[in-house]
Amino acid sequence: MPECPNLHSLTISTVMSRSSGYFRVSHDLDSLLSCNRSIVHLTIENTCVDWGVLFKYKNITCLNIKNCTTDSKSSASDFWKLCSNQLESLAMNYVDIPGLLEMASENEDFFENMKTITISCMVGLETFVQLEIVRRCVNLDTLYLGVIPHDTVNETTVSDLVNLVTSNAWPNLQRLSFNGPEILEKDVVSILQTLKHCCQWDLPCSTFRPQSFSELRKHFATLVDLNVESYTDLSSELIQEILCSCPRLQAFQGSQIEAKDIVNGQPWVCSSLQSLIVFINANPPQMVSVASVANASEFELTFGNGKETDKVLNARANEIQMVLFERLSGLRKLSVLKIGDKNAGSGSFSLGLILRRDRGLEMLGKLVLMEHLHFPGTIQAMEMDDVEWMLSRWIRLRSLVGMYCHHSQSRSDMLQRRLGFGGINVERS
Repeated sequence: MPECPNLHSLTISTVMSRSSGYFRVSHDLDSLLSCNRSIVHLTIENTCVDWGVLFKYKNITCLNIKNCTTDSKSSASDFWKLCSNQLESLAMNYVDIPGLLEMASENEDFFENMKTITISCMVGLETFVQLEIVRRCVNLDTLYLGVIPHDTVNETTVSDLVNLVTSNAWPNLQRLSFNGPEILEKDVVSILQTLKHCCQWDLPCSTFRPQSFSELRKHFATLVDLNVESYTDLSSELIQEILCSCPRLQAFQGSQIEAKDIVNGQPWVCSSLQSLIVFINANPPQMVSVASVANASEFELTFGNGKETDKVLNARANEIQMVLFERLSGLRKLSVLKIGDKNAGSGSFSLGLILRRDRGLEMLGKLVLMEHLHFPGTIQAMEMDDVEWMLSRWIRLRSLVGMYCHHSQSRSDMLQRRLGFGGINVERS
């Protein structure tokens, strides 16, 4: 490999051997790194690793290892020293390091340099070892823990994790993500009370009720990344409150927000938002709920059929649409917009944002960073000029997911082909 003096990130990924499941590259790792000493971020996948090799390259402070095992020349001791003396960020997914349990039991070393820990599904590492690694990172500010249903994580593990957080074992902790068993509301409240400045909150399996939200409010000024999609007790009004009260928010994931709450509520202050994932239910109060595409009269009611009553309803729907588009147009940094109804059943659709130029779509022309627009489960009636406008205006667009025209299969097929020719990944709901 030629020397790349300005290379700061390197990924080593190999095809796994049929016999062992791993491909030995440790004898090449030293040569790869020796001519690229400026590397800071190192990712290693599907390999046997000699951890001792990394000692010579002190610039490597961020290590991401996936589906790796220990090289015969190495030991758990080398990995332990690497964590203790060098690494600032560690991500592990399916990692097997024999002997690490003994190291955790025999040593009381602290990993003072470690700021970020990401631990996903483990092979060979027991839950105790995972928690021991995390516990020793006394200056931790970011913690991501993920598990799988058949993992060994149980109520005791959750209790240990909660105790570590609430005992202030990590006084600098700001970002917390845990996709494990349920965390009770009393523990959620205690965690939120302990965190001094919560920047990221992602605990989808926790119980989240009014007292929890009351504690979350105290962190509105510092929240950057918030996922409350799984909290069924969180009303549309409270989601609107979040968008009106979190000025630093960059990523938000919620379940559903009613158009009426947006229209009647305060302007959003989250102008730094880059990713918005929430179903916007744009069904006006006077209109019937559109549950199926099979009823032609419902489609006429939604888009107007010339009757005087329907014209009034359609005018109100247009007014609501314009306000919704106006709110979204203020999010100039937005690149991911997912506003579909995930709860819509097969063959059924909800009334969300109608993505048509004559309904206010052009107001989103200000969102020049748009890359992903998803609207599954919502009624749409796009025309070719709507698609052409998206392609010409959103030059970064990579995916457009949803049913483009639910009342005309042939038009949907035509629009899908045009998007495909434009290099856009397309799916249908």
